[in-house]
Amino acid sequence: MFTLSTGSEVGFCIGFALTTVSNLCVTFVSGAKSTSVGTCPFDFSGAGAGASFIAAAGAGSIRFNTTIQQFEGYSGANWSSLGGVRDVDQDTYVLTESSPGADEDTFEFFNQGVNSISLSQTKFTLRTAKTFDVAGTATFNGTAAGDPLAVTFSGASILQVRSKKDIEISSGFRLRGVPVQGAVNTIGTVTSVAGNYGTSQTYTAVTSTGQFEGTGATFTVTSDGSGNIASVVKVAGGSNYEENEVITISGNLIGGSTPTHDITFPVTAI
Repeated sequence: MFTLSTGSEVGFCIGFALTTVSNLCVTFVSGAKSTSVGTCPFDFSGAGAGASFIAAAGAGSIRFNTTIQQFEGYSGANWSSLGGVRDVDQDTYVLTESSPGADEDTFEFFNQGVNSISLSQTKFTLRTAKTFDVAGTATFNGTAAGDPLAVTFSGASILQVRSKKDIEISSGFRLRGVPVQGAVNTIGTVTSVAGNYGTSQTYTAVTSTGQFEGTGATFTVTSDGSGNIASVVKVAGGSNYEENEVITISGNLIGGSTPTHDITFPVTAI
Protein backbone atom coordinates (compact mmCIF):
# COMPACT_ATOMS: atom_id res chain seq x y z
CA MET A 1 0.00 0.00 0.00
CA PHE A 2 1.24 3.48 -0.91
CA THR A 3 0.15 6.41 1.24
CA LEU A 4 0.51 9.99 -0.06
CA SER A 5 -0.19 12.98 2.20
CA THR A 6 -0.56 16.71 1.57
CA GLY A 7 -2.35 19.63 3.09
CA SER A 8 -4.95 20.12 0.40
CA GLU A 9 -4.71 18.39 -2.96
CA VAL A 10 -2.91 15.30 -4.24
CA GLY A 11 -1.61 14.96 -7.77
CA PHE A 12 0.64 12.10 -8.84
CA CYS A 13 1.54 9.56 -11.49
CA ILE A 14 2.69 6.04 -10.59
CA GLY A 15 4.26 3.60 -13.05
CA PHE A 16 4.84 -0.11 -12.53
CA ALA A 17 6.40 -2.97 -14.43
CA LEU A 18 4.02 -5.68 -13.26
CA THR A 19 4.65 -9.39 -13.45
CA THR A 20 2.95 -11.19 -10.57
CA VAL A 21 1.32 -8.20 -8.82
CA SER A 22 -2.44 -8.65 -8.92
CA ASN A 23 -3.68 -5.86 -6.66
CA LEU A 24 -2.61 -2.31 -5.81
CA CYS A 25 -4.32 -0.07 -3.29
CA VAL A 26 -3.69 3.68 -3.10
CA THR A 27 -5.05 5.45 -0.01
CA PHE A 28 -5.44 9.24 -0.03
CA VAL A 29 -4.92 11.02 3.31
CA SER A 30 -5.32 14.62 4.39
CA GLY A 31 -3.64 16.73 7.08
CA ALA A 32 -0.74 16.18 9.51
CA LYS A 33 -2.62 13.39 11.30
CA SER A 34 -2.92 11.38 8.05
CA THR A 35 -6.66 10.86 8.35
CA SER A 36 -7.82 8.61 5.48
CA VAL A 37 -10.21 10.35 3.08
CA GLY A 38 -10.46 7.82 0.24
CA THR A 39 -9.29 4.46 -1.06
CA CYS A 40 -8.79 3.46 -4.69
CA PRO A 41 -7.72 -0.18 -5.16
CA PHE A 42 -6.72 -1.40 -8.65
CA ASP A 43 -6.89 -4.94 -10.02
CA PHE A 44 -4.23 -5.87 -12.58
CA SER A 45 -5.24 -9.48 -12.96
CA GLY A 46 -7.11 -9.22 -16.26
CA ALA A 47 -10.73 -10.29 -15.95
CA GLY A 48 -10.18 -10.83 -12.21
CA ALA A 49 -13.07 -13.23 -11.99
CA GLY A 50 -11.44 -15.66 -9.56
CA ALA A 51 -13.09 -16.16 -6.15
CA SER A 52 -9.80 -15.44 -4.37
CA PHE A 53 -9.57 -11.96 -5.90
CA ILE A 54 -13.20 -11.06 -5.34
CA ALA A 55 -12.82 -11.96 -1.69
CA ALA A 56 -9.83 -9.60 -1.44
CA ALA A 57 -11.32 -6.67 -3.40
CA GLY A 58 -13.04 -3.82 -1.58
CA ALA A 59 -15.84 -1.49 -2.63
CA GLY A 60 -14.39 1.10 -5.00
CA SER A 61 -11.91 -1.28 -6.65
CA ILE A 62 -11.18 -0.75 -10.34
CA ARG A 63 -9.98 -3.31 -12.88
CA PHE A 64 -9.60 -3.70 -16.64
CA ASN A 65 -11.52 -6.71 -17.89
CA THR A 66 -9.54 -8.16 -20.81
CA THR A 67 -12.45 -10.36 -21.87
CA ILE A 68 -14.84 -7.50 -22.65
CA GLN A 69 -12.11 -4.83 -23.06
CA GLN A 70 -13.63 -2.44 -20.52
CA PHE A 71 -12.84 -0.93 -17.13
CA GLU A 72 -15.02 -2.15 -14.26
CA GLY A 73 -15.76 -0.96 -10.75
CA TYR A 74 -16.51 -3.11 -7.68
CA SER A 75 -19.51 -2.20 -5.51
CA GLY A 76 -18.57 -4.55 -2.72
CA ALA A 77 -20.82 -7.24 -4.17
CA ASN A 78 -20.57 -7.06 -7.99
CA TRP A 79 -18.30 -5.87 -10.78
CA SER A 80 -20.00 -3.38 -13.19
CA SER A 81 -18.81 -1.65 -16.34
CA LEU A 82 -17.46 1.89 -15.92
CA GLY A 83 -18.26 2.81 -19.51
CA GLY A 84 -21.28 2.39 -21.78
CA VAL A 85 -24.39 0.43 -20.83
CA ARG A 86 -23.97 -3.06 -19.34
CA ASP A 87 -25.77 -5.01 -16.64
CA VAL A 88 -24.10 -6.72 -13.67
CA ASP A 89 -23.96 -10.23 -15.17
CA GLN A 90 -22.49 -8.78 -18.42
CA ASP A 91 -24.99 -10.34 -20.84
CA THR A 92 -27.09 -7.26 -21.68
CA TYR A 93 -25.22 -4.29 -23.16
CA VAL A 94 -24.75 -1.85 -26.05
CA LEU A 95 -21.68 -1.73 -28.33
CA THR A 96 -20.68 0.99 -30.80
CA GLU A 97 -17.96 -1.06 -32.48
CA SER A 98 -17.15 -4.78 -32.59
CA SER A 99 -13.60 -4.18 -31.35
CA PRO A 100 -11.57 -1.10 -30.32
CA GLY A 101 -10.87 0.98 -33.42
CA ALA A 102 -13.21 -0.96 -35.74
CA ASP A 103 -15.32 2.23 -36.14
CA GLU A 104 -18.47 0.69 -37.70
CA ASP A 105 -20.50 3.69 -36.41
CA THR A 106 -23.36 1.34 -35.53
CA PHE A 107 -25.15 0.67 -32.25
CA GLU A 108 -25.45 -3.05 -31.54
CA PHE A 109 -27.89 -4.00 -28.76
CA PHE A 110 -27.41 -7.32 -26.92
CA ASN A 111 -29.99 -8.98 -24.66
CA GLN A 112 -28.93 -12.08 -22.71
CA GLY A 113 -25.87 -12.31 -24.94
CA VAL A 114 -27.89 -12.17 -28.19
CA ASN A 115 -27.49 -9.35 -30.73
CA SER A 116 -31.17 -8.31 -30.92
CA ILE A 117 -31.17 -4.87 -32.58
CA SER A 118 -28.79 -2.88 -34.80
CA LEU A 119 -29.00 0.87 -35.46
CA SER A 120 -26.84 2.72 -37.99
CA GLN A 121 -27.20 6.21 -39.44
CA THR A 122 -29.52 4.95 -42.18
CA LYS A 123 -30.95 1.60 -41.05
CA PHE A 124 -32.77 0.09 -38.06
CA THR A 125 -32.43 -3.72 -38.07
CA LEU A 126 -34.50 -6.05 -35.89
CA ARG A 127 -32.36 -9.19 -35.58
CA THR A 128 -34.30 -11.24 -33.01
CA ALA A 129 -36.91 -8.74 -31.74
CA LYS A 130 -40.07 -9.28 -33.79
CA THR A 131 -42.89 -7.58 -31.86
CA PHE A 132 -43.79 -3.91 -31.48
CA ASP A 133 -45.62 -3.21 -28.22
CA VAL A 134 -46.96 0.34 -28.03
CA ALA A 135 -48.84 1.86 -25.09
CA GLY A 136 -51.36 3.89 -27.07
CA THR A 137 -51.53 4.63 -30.81
CA ALA A 138 -48.49 4.04 -33.01
CA THR A 139 -48.01 6.80 -35.59
CA PHE A 140 -45.85 6.76 -38.72
CA ASN A 141 -45.44 10.35 -39.88
CA GLY A 142 -43.81 10.78 -43.27
CA THR A 143 -42.37 14.29 -43.46
CA ALA A 144 -40.53 14.23 -46.80
CA ALA A 145 -41.77 13.90 -50.37
CA GLY A 146 -42.82 10.40 -51.37
CA ASP A 147 -44.85 7.56 -49.91
CA PRO A 148 -44.63 7.27 -46.09
CA LEU A 149 -44.46 3.46 -45.88
CA ALA A 150 -43.26 0.71 -48.21
CA VAL A 151 -43.19 -3.02 -47.47
CA THR A 152 -40.74 -5.18 -49.43
CA PHE A 153 -39.51 -8.78 -49.38
CA SER A 154 -35.93 -9.43 -50.53
CA GLY A 155 -36.05 -6.08 -52.31
CA ALA A 156 -39.31 -6.78 -54.16
CA SER A 157 -42.18 -4.36 -53.52
CA ILE A 158 -45.24 -5.83 -51.79
CA LEU A 159 -47.32 -2.98 -50.42
CA GLN A 160 -47.22 0.81 -50.20
CA VAL A 161 -49.08 3.28 -48.03
CA ARG A 162 -49.04 6.18 -50.43
CA SER A 163 -49.00 9.92 -49.89
CA LYS A 164 -52.12 10.02 -52.10
CA LYS A 165 -54.06 8.66 -49.09
CA ASP A 166 -54.43 5.11 -50.33
CA ILE A 167 -52.95 1.62 -49.85
CA GLU A 168 -51.63 -0.18 -52.91
CA ILE A 169 -50.72 -3.84 -53.30
CA SER A 170 -47.93 -3.63 -55.86
CA SER A 171 -49.08 -4.23 -59.43
CA GLY A 172 -52.58 -5.03 -58.27
CA PHE A 173 -55.25 -3.97 -55.80
CA ARG A 174 -55.60 -0.37 -54.52
CA LEU A 175 -57.73 0.60 -51.52
CA ARG A 176 -58.87 4.17 -51.06
CA GLY A 177 -61.66 6.09 -49.42
CA VAL A 178 -62.52 8.55 -52.17
CA PRO A 179 -63.27 12.05 -50.82
CA VAL A 180 -65.35 14.73 -52.50
CA GLN A 181 -63.10 16.24 -55.14
CA GLY A 182 -63.33 19.19 -57.48
CA ALA A 183 -61.85 22.49 -58.63
CA VAL A 184 -60.36 24.95 -56.15
CA ASN A 185 -62.90 27.56 -55.09
CA THR A 186 -61.23 29.35 -52.16
CA ILE A 187 -57.89 29.07 -50.40
CA GLY A 188 -56.73 29.72 -46.85
CA THR A 189 -53.79 31.55 -45.26
CA VAL A 190 -50.61 31.71 -47.34
CA THR A 191 -47.36 30.61 -45.68
CA SER A 192 -44.23 32.29 -47.08
CA VAL A 193 -40.76 33.53 -46.11
CA ALA A 194 -40.81 37.31 -45.60
CA GLY A 195 -38.61 39.50 -47.76
CA ASN A 196 -37.40 36.82 -50.17
CA TYR A 197 -39.42 37.35 -53.37
CA GLY A 198 -39.29 39.74 -56.32
CA THR A 199 -40.06 43.30 -55.23
CA SER A 200 -43.29 44.92 -56.44
CA GLN A 201 -43.99 42.14 -58.93
CA THR A 202 -47.08 40.48 -60.37
CA TYR A 203 -46.67 36.86 -61.44
CA THR A 204 -49.59 35.65 -63.54
CA ALA A 205 -50.95 32.13 -64.12
CA VAL A 206 -48.33 30.58 -61.85
CA THR A 207 -48.51 26.78 -61.77
CA SER A 208 -48.79 24.82 -58.54
CA THR A 209 -48.53 21.31 -57.07
CA GLY A 210 -51.28 19.57 -55.07
CA GLN A 211 -50.59 17.49 -51.97
CA PHE A 212 -52.81 14.61 -53.08
CA GLU A 213 -54.49 14.20 -56.49
CA GLY A 214 -55.31 17.82 -57.23
CA THR A 215 -53.84 19.17 -60.45
CA GLY A 216 -54.06 22.12 -62.84
CA ALA A 217 -54.73 25.06 -60.48
CA THR A 218 -52.97 28.32 -61.35
CA PHE A 219 -52.69 31.58 -59.44
CA THR A 220 -51.69 35.22 -59.73
CA VAL A 221 -49.11 36.11 -57.09
CA THR A 222 -48.20 39.69 -56.21
CA SER A 223 -45.37 40.97 -54.01
CA ASP A 224 -44.79 44.30 -52.28
CA GLY A 225 -41.80 46.64 -52.30
CA SER A 226 -40.12 44.67 -49.49
CA GLY A 227 -40.24 41.35 -51.31
CA ASN A 228 -43.13 39.98 -49.27
CA ILE A 229 -46.08 38.06 -50.72
CA ALA A 230 -48.98 40.51 -50.85
CA SER A 231 -51.69 38.32 -52.38
CA VAL A 232 -52.44 34.99 -54.06
CA VAL A 233 -55.52 34.90 -56.30
CA LYS A 234 -56.91 31.87 -58.08
CA VAL A 235 -56.88 31.99 -61.90
CA ALA A 236 -57.86 28.41 -62.78
CA GLY A 237 -59.36 25.95 -60.28
CA GLY A 238 -57.95 22.76 -61.80
CA SER A 239 -59.50 19.41 -60.82
CA ASN A 240 -59.44 16.56 -58.27
CA TYR A 241 -58.66 18.77 -55.28
CA GLU A 242 -60.18 18.10 -51.87
CA GLU A 243 -60.76 20.38 -48.92
CA ASN A 244 -57.69 20.93 -46.69
CA GLU A 245 -55.35 19.69 -49.41
CA VAL A 246 -52.18 21.81 -49.32
CA ILE A 247 -51.10 23.53 -52.52
CA THR A 248 -47.46 24.51 -53.11
CA ILE A 249 -46.04 27.16 -55.46
CA SER A 250 -42.31 26.84 -56.12
CA GLY A 251 -40.26 29.78 -54.87
CA ASN A 252 -38.23 30.00 -58.07
CA LEU A 253 -41.43 30.91 -60.00
CA ILE A 254 -41.98 34.04 -57.89
CA GLY A 255 -38.52 35.52 -57.47
CA GLY A 256 -37.20 33.27 -54.69
CA SER A 257 -35.56 29.86 -54.58
CA THR A 258 -36.85 26.30 -54.27
CA PRO A 259 -37.58 24.72 -51.84
CA THR A 260 -36.47 27.36 -49.32
CA HIS A 261 -38.92 30.02 -50.50
CA ASP A 262 -41.83 27.84 -51.66
CA ILE A 263 -45.21 29.18 -50.58
CA THR A 264 -48.08 26.96 -49.38
CA PHE A 265 -51.79 27.36 -48.64
CA PRO A 266 -54.74 25.01 -48.02
CA VAL A 267 -57.85 24.54 -50.12
CA THR A 268 -60.73 25.74 -47.98
CA ALA A 269 -63.58 25.07 -50.42
CA ILE A 270 -64.08 23.31 -53.76
